[in-house]
Amino acid sequence: LGLNYKINKRFDLAFKYRFAWRQEDDMHFYYRNKMILDLKFDYPIERFKFDYRARFHRITRTYIDSEFDPIPTMHFRNKFQLSYNVPKNPVEPAIFMEAFIPLNGYQQGPFDEFRLGARVRYPLKKKHSITGGIMYIHEQFDTPDSGIIFQLSYKVGIG
Repeated sequence: LGLNYKINKRFDLAFKYRFAWRQEDDMHFYYRNKMILDLKFDYPIERFKFDYRARFHRITRTYIDSEFDPIPTMHFRNKFQLSYNVPKNPVEPAIFMEAFIPLNGYQQGPFDEFRLGARVRYPLKKKHSITGGIMYIHEQFDTPDSGIIFQLSYKVGIG
């Protein structure tokens, strides 16, 4: 669920709420609540487009297993993306990088997660598109963890 507001030609502001289930250490699924605030900036340079997104996110857990679990997880996230407008073709390829800066005092290091990826977007009709991509994630918590995620999404714009 979210609200987006276009400030001007280059800047957008958004507030989002996400309700999710996540498998925890006891192998059961529990609810998590995410609150997200985004500030987006985009700038075209000929056939390229540079996008930057600054995101504050706050996650609360319902699974409590340690003294830190009731404390909301908060991050400041920086995402940089470069896309390309292919001549005479509606396909839009892009590459991106995102770094997670922890805002909780008990977390160590300047970044505790980063993501690298590539995607291809294809518009189907007015305000509808399909996107496919691949993303590498690396998390640095008690033990480092990393993996690859394949993504496929369908977007419908309203209004």
